[in-house]
Amino acid sequence: KIVLAVLANPTVISMLEQAETIQEKLEFEYNGRKIIGFMDVRAKSFIMDLKYSGKGAEIESFQWDFKKLHYDLQGAVYCQGVTALNLIESPDYFIMVYDADGNVSIIKIDPSYILLGIHKLDYCLQEIERCSKNNLWNSSFDFYGENDGVFTLVKPTYANIKGSLNE
Repeated sequence: KIVLAVLANPTVISMLEQAETIQEKLEFEYNGRKIIGFMDVRAKSFIMDLKYSGKGAEIESFQWDFKKLHYDLQGAVYCQGVTALNLIESPDYFIMVYDADGNVSIIKIDPSYILLGIHKLDYCLQEIERCSKNNLWNSSFDFYGENDGVFTLVKPTYANIKGSLNE
């Protein structure tokens, strides 16, 4: 049911017809580290990832999953990889989101979001190096504590009390 509905979408068909590869293994070096991933769709000028969303295919709900699940990091890895391998010079990055009813959204990810993903990738590699250098493999959340493993929680503005507690 889902496949038939998705494949009836003219935008999906148009993009899939441009595909040069489907489920392509991507293996490359980045900042001295070997990176491996699997791209869902690669065309001459773009990469497209396919994501199922149980919450629906609307961009309004998917944008929160995109942030929470760090899909910008995944997009950055793929964009860096195809560039490093001279497959696409400056790729556009799309995500096709589909749901249980076969609804579809094709979302072009802004390059600024991919740049944020590249920053995250660099940070992750830096933290792997720190972990390796200091043998911190058994650390928990304290690994990220800013003061010898201790966090500071600052009261956000939404936590302010309005009015009086006596009311």
